[in-house]
Amino acid sequence: MSDKNTMPDIGIVVIGRNEGERLRRSLISVHGRGYPTIYVDSGSIDGSVELAKCYCSQVLQLDPVRPFSAARARNEGLEVLRRIAPATRFVQFLDGDCTLEEKWLSEAHEFMKSHDEAAIVCGHLQEKDADSTIFSKLCEIEWSGNTGEIDACGGIFFGRIAALQTVGMFNESMIAGEEPELCHRLRSSRWKIIRIDQPMAVHESDISKISQLLQRARRCGHSYAHSHYVHRETLGAFKQRSLASVIFWGALLPLTSLLLFPFSVVAATSVLLLYVPLWIKVYVNGVRRSRLSKKLAAINSSYIVIGKFAQFVGVIDFYRTILRKKEFRLIEYK
Repeated sequence: MSDKNTMPDIGIVVIGRNEGERLRRSLISVHGRGYPTIYVDSGSIDGSVELAKCYCSQVLQLDPVRPFSAARARNEGLEVLRRIAPATRFVQFLDGDCTLEEKWLSEAHEFMKSHDEAAIVCGHLQEKDADSTIFSKLCEIEWSGNTGEIDACGGIFFGRIAALQTVGMFNESMIAGEEPELCHRLRSSRWKIIRIDQPMAVHESDISKISQLLQRARRCGHSYAHSHYVHRETLGAFKQRSLASVIFWGALLPLTSLLLFPFSVVAATSVLLLYVPLWIKVYVNGVRRSRLSKKLAAINSSYIVIGKFAQFVGVIDFYRTILRKKEFRLIEYK
């Protein structure tokens, strides 16, 4: 029996940009389940649009006149979904580099039906072939999280459409960090974001160089700055601490050391040694909380400390764009 008979109120929105064979695997993972599926493309030049037409109810190509963003793609995809399937109450958002687990939709749907306070439910996201490279392993560490009520989720989630619409959906001006920002507005409206102990999807990062990881960190810094900017007038502005951390470790500390160097090499070096307790803190948390091996915890700690500098570049990118009064453009790492 098709799931369609038991869950007719679900729709799927897949977004992508030049994902190639990853997109094929993603679409195959949701094809044939009986749900209306919309694919939204952001200017791909690799045949993604033609490929998606073989698997989806409808394919939408975003108008390139406006800047591309995942937030915009999801919003416009949901608009199309609501138009062709107005009875849809829940939406599964999926990125074109992820494949959905077979039982996830039924698990998420059952949970939502019995938890009216939940706006979003997500599960565990795994990295494909996580043990194949250190880059994949670092991504898998990033995806890990506790179950229960959480502050935010990533872009792959099962959402209650009515709740998403009450807060205005995704902020389309954001090129990164749009999911935590949406979750922040939902929680402020007394909705809950919940992760259940179920496998949800498999992500395929396709990262093979340290420069790609640093580009992801740069995008992260940009998202902190943008999130704070959007909510700067509210008490305890959103992402204020994250932004302050990036500015302190990524700029103020090395600048202080540089200014001290002509006067005292010892003082300048002492300032830089403050990175050691930061590294140790991240390392200990990795071993104790995430149960990482000592070697992997050490590599992860090093990446996070070095990533502070790349994140600060992202912060500079954001404010420079604001000052120039220009539109934000995607920061891509693939």
